[in-house]
Order: sequence, then C-alpha cells, then structure tokens
Amino acid sequence: MGSFHKDALAKRLTPPGWRDPRLLIGIALVLVSIIGGVFYARQVASTAPVLVANRQLAVGEEPSAESFSVKELRLSDSADNYFPAYADIPAGAVLTVPVGPGELLPRSAVATFERLNLRPVAVRVDGPVAESVRKGARVELWYSQEGEAGARLLVENASVSNVSAAQGIGARGATVEIMLPKEQLPQVLTALAGKGRVDVIAVPASVGEKP
Repeated sequence: MGSFHKDALAKRLTPPGWRDPRLLIGIALVLVSIIGGVFYARQVASTAPVLVANRQLAVGEEPSAESFSVKELRLSDSADNYFPAYADIPAGAVLTVPVGPGELLPRSAVATFERLNLRPVAVRVDGPVAESVRKGARVELWYSQEGEAGARLLVENASVSNVSAAQGIGARGATVEIMLPKEQLPQVLTALAGKGRVDVIAVPASVGEKP
C-alpha cells in the first residue's frame, strides 16, 4: 500500500480534534436543539386555562359557568386582565360590556349590579327590525314626531340586552331591550310616552365597538 493511501486511512481513523469543523458543527446542532426544546417548554408552560364565551353575552347579563368554555391560551403579561378558569365570578355580578362568542372574559367587564350605572328599557318597534339589531349589538335611538322637521338623536351608543319578536297573529315589529345610563332615562322615557316614534338603529362595529 502506498504512502498516500496510508496517510488517508490514518486520517479517517484518527479521532476528530476540537478544531475539527465536523465536531464544531455537531456541537452547534446539539446546542440549537437544546435551546429550541427549552424555549418550546417555556412557551407551553406559559399557557393558562381561561374562560372563553361560547355565545353572545349582553350588558347587564349575569355570567354563568354554562356560558363559557375553558381553553388553554398563552397570554404572557396580559393574563391578569382576564378571568382564569379556576376563579370564582362574584355572586350577583353582571357584565358592563358585551362579550361575543370566542372572546375572553375581562375582569373589567364584570361588576355588581349596584355599581352598574345602567338600567334596562324596553323599546317597542312597530315596523321591521334590522337583522343587525340583536343581542349584544350597539345601537342608536332616534326620535321623530309628525309635524316636526326631521328626527333627533336621543341616544348615541347603547347596548342591546335582548330582542323579542311581537306575539300574536299578524303581529309585526319587536321589543328591543336596551341598557341605558340612568342620566339618559328621563329623555328616553319621555319620548316613549309621547306620540312620536322611536327607532332603533344599529351602529357599525367599527364605530360602536366596546372599549
């Protein structure tokens, strides 16, 4: 066997040194794998079980366990802003903002009824009600009266807590229950008691979305 072949064989049989590129690449791959595993483990460990609404919830409604599902979500620093799955919702608490299907339950959205500055008002609508006027929607109230020039805005942004269709043969329209601040009750109740007409108009989501 020639000296060239002997040298080549010796190189293959010689254990790689610390400066061997193959060894350095292998070490780098192992380190990357370990770091990636640690990062993934931390990401998984940072998830928490939270309450997620499984239906539309309206302002003034009492949140119950049946209205929520439990999901594991990664919320990082914002986890304290929402109700975890194991927390007890205060007895007699109601929602201060609408919570839609798939949305988390914010702690700021829950208050006792005594602290809620809203009251339900039933508005009877004789004509057709838009499909967008539904539970949890934001609406405006407009008042018009025969003999007056145009309509005037009564309430700019209110939340619908319930919509019920008129009952009986040939009945039309619906009753829309709206949550209103107490300071707006006098003008709205006066308008409802008058001879004019109160219309409920849905507010587009980009305008009336909850804070």
